Amino acid sequence: MPRSRILLPALTGVDLVLFLTSGIPRFRDATSGADLVISDVVWFGFLAGLLTLVLLAAVALTRRLRVTHQGETR
Repeated sequence: MPRSRILLPALTGVDLVLFLTSGIPRFRDATSGADLVISDVVWFGFLAGLLTLVLLAAVALTRRLRVTHQGETR
Protein backbone atom coordinates (compact mmCIF):
# COMPACT_ATOMS: atom_id res chain seq x y z
CA MET A 1 0.00 0.00 0.00
CA PRO A 2 1.50 3.37 -0.99
CA ARG A 3 2.39 5.76 1.79
CA SER A 4 0.25 8.50 0.26
CA ARG A 5 -2.90 6.44 0.82
CA ILE A 6 -2.23 6.55 4.55
CA LEU A 7 -0.37 9.84 4.87
CA LEU A 8 -2.77 12.14 3.01
CA PRO A 9 -5.92 11.20 4.99
CA ALA A 10 -3.99 11.30 8.28
CA LEU A 11 -2.56 14.72 7.47
CA THR A 12 -6.01 15.92 6.45
CA GLY A 13 -7.43 14.77 9.79
CA VAL A 14 -4.68 16.45 11.79
CA ASP A 15 -5.07 19.65 9.79
CA LEU A 16 -8.83 19.64 10.33
CA VAL A 17 -8.36 19.24 14.09
CA LEU A 18 -5.85 22.12 14.15
CA PHE A 19 -8.22 24.32 12.15
CA LEU A 20 -11.15 23.57 14.43
CA THR A 21 -9.00 24.16 17.52
CA SER A 22 -7.97 27.56 16.18
CA GLY A 23 -11.66 28.53 16.04
CA ILE A 24 -12.29 27.95 19.75
CA PRO A 25 -13.10 31.40 21.18
CA ARG A 26 -10.61 31.01 24.03
CA PHE A 27 -7.75 30.68 21.54
CA ARG A 28 -9.18 32.76 18.70
CA ASP A 29 -9.58 35.87 20.86
CA ALA A 30 -6.43 35.45 22.97
CA THR A 31 -4.35 38.59 23.45
CA SER A 32 -1.63 37.40 25.82
CA GLY A 33 -0.33 34.54 27.90
CA ALA A 34 -0.39 30.82 27.31
CA ASP A 35 -3.62 31.00 25.29
CA LEU A 36 -1.91 33.26 22.75
CA VAL A 37 1.07 30.92 22.49
CA ILE A 38 -1.20 27.92 22.00
CA SER A 39 -3.25 29.85 19.46
CA ASP A 40 -0.16 30.78 17.47
CA VAL A 41 1.26 27.25 17.54
CA VAL A 42 -2.07 25.77 16.44
CA TRP A 43 -2.58 28.31 13.65
CA PHE A 44 0.94 28.01 12.23
CA GLY A 45 0.74 24.23 12.60
CA PHE A 46 -2.43 24.33 10.52
CA LEU A 47 -0.76 26.50 7.87
CA ALA A 48 2.30 24.24 7.71
CA GLY A 49 0.06 21.17 7.49
CA LEU A 50 -2.01 22.75 4.74
CA LEU A 51 1.09 23.60 2.72
CA THR A 52 2.41 20.06 3.20
CA LEU A 53 -0.95 18.60 2.22
CA VAL A 54 -1.08 20.64 -1.00
CA LEU A 55 2.48 19.67 -1.93
CA LEU A 56 1.99 15.96 -1.20
CA ALA A 57 -1.29 15.91 -3.11
CA ALA A 58 0.43 17.52 -6.10
CA VAL A 59 3.22 14.93 -5.96
CA ALA A 60 0.74 12.05 -5.70
CA LEU A 61 -1.33 13.41 -8.58
CA THR A 62 1.75 13.91 -10.73
CA ARG A 63 2.93 10.36 -10.06
CA ARG A 64 -0.49 8.94 -10.84
CA LEU A 65 -0.75 10.87 -14.10
CA ARG A 66 2.78 9.87 -15.09
CA VAL A 67 2.05 6.16 -14.51
CA THR A 68 -1.24 6.43 -16.40
CA HIS A 69 0.42 8.26 -19.26
CA GLN A 70 3.28 5.73 -19.51
CA GLY A 71 0.75 2.91 -19.63
CA GLU A 72 -0.97 4.46 -22.65
CA THR A 73 2.18 5.02 -24.70
CA ARG A 74 3.50 1.45 -24.47
